[in-house]
Amino acid sequence: MTRILPFLAVLLLSLPAAADSLRALISETNTPPFIIYSHEATKTGLVIDISNEVAHQLGLEIEYLSIPRARTEQWIQTGQADLWCFTSPKWVREPETMLWSEPLYTTVDLLIRKASTAPFRQLADLYLKKIGTSRGFHYPELEALFATAGASRDDALSLKENLQRLQLDRVDVVIADDFSYNYYMNANKDSAETQALAADQIWSYAQPSYCAISNTNPLKAEAIRRVLADIHANGSIERWLRHYF
Repeated sequence: MTRILPFLAVLLLSLPAAADSLRALISETNTPPFIIYSHEATKTGLVIDISNEVAHQLGLEIEYLSIPRARTEQWIQTGQADLWCFTSPKWVREPETMLWSEPLYTTVDLLIRKASTAPFRQLADLYLKKIGTSRGFHYPELEALFATAGASRDDALSLKENLQRLQLDRVDVVIADDFSYNYYMNANKDSAETQALAADQIWSYAQPSYCAISNTNPLKAEAIRRVLADIHANGSIERWLRHYF
């Protein structure tokens, strides 16, 4: 991987001794390939790859903090954590209180349904549907529909749980990003339940994904932001993604 750039070394020399670790947030709603849990309780995945590389380049120990999604914003705002990846300024209430990386990769939202049901071709097709959503996630493209009770959201902790509820007709459709859905389909390609699913894309635009950085220590925040820019520029994220797909 790339070496620490000279200006980063200068910045880090200015950090207090208490800043010798990188505290990265993870949440139970992070699905593979963003975070992959093994039976040995070790973690891999794209968020882990990015966070580990930031810590490595800055010469910091990595500390993962697993908290509910509803508390992640507060922990970044108050400096209880340094880094939170797989998020977006559009998904938080006060984006101006955080420092943001540049867009690191893009995902596309998909509508997952039973293959035996009619495809979703436009937003109006979701009228009065119960949509399986991830707890704590914001869906800007659906907020107006939820606000007017044109459709209802039904939260679950994981994509797997949402898809199980879809099979049991507890929800009508599940919304998921293409990375999570494709990873799940590849991992369960021999399952009859998986083969009975279909995915529709009604939105033509991709969603950029960022890392949010706590700005309570501006020197540390700027060092993290510059390393993230370097990771993006040198193609590391594309290489990691190829590993998962």
